[in-house]
Amino acid sequence: QIQACSETYPGITCVVGLPVRIGMALANCAVVISNGAIRGLVPKSFLPDYGGFNESRWFSNVEDGTVAILNGEPIPVRTDILYRVGDSVVGIELCEDFFVPIAPSQWQALNGAEVILNPAASPEQVGKKAGRSAQIKAHSERCKCIYAYASAGFHESTTDLIFSGHSIIAENGV
Repeated sequence: QIQACSETYPGITCVVGLPVRIGMALANCAVVISNGAIRGLVPKSFLPDYGGFNESRWFSNVEDGTVAILNGEPIPVRTDILYRVGDSVVGIELCEDFFVPIAPSQWQALNGAEVILNPAASPEQVGKKAGRSAQIKAHSERCKCIYAYASAGFHESTTDLIFSGHSIIAENGV
């Protein structure tokens, strides 16, 4: 069951990628910042280890309900929470979580998410942009939501991977 956030965050809310140390583990997370405060951390659920990816080398999976300490404050770490931002209910998943057979966003949409945000770092390959766009459009139609995907840009890597900054927003398949 997805938990709805009891607070509404008016004004500007940002979601950014952030590696977070939780205990002895390093988690790949999206941090939710609103009104100058960190409201939550969403850990990546699926760490790919194929096709040039080796995420489990650096990151660990984190169980929902874990608490991280950032700036001396306890912050909930959960994949199963929705955020109320203004008049919208927002769910968050990270990069690869979208490309698995049953994506976290499907559960989020079933539980009321109207907008799904996906901060990503997906490297480019020939033809990948068109395929990713088609998948995101179909997913937004299937989930009856707005799906906003934003990948890392071409200056955001010190490895042999290439990022294009591909970003797409689809609403109900369009």
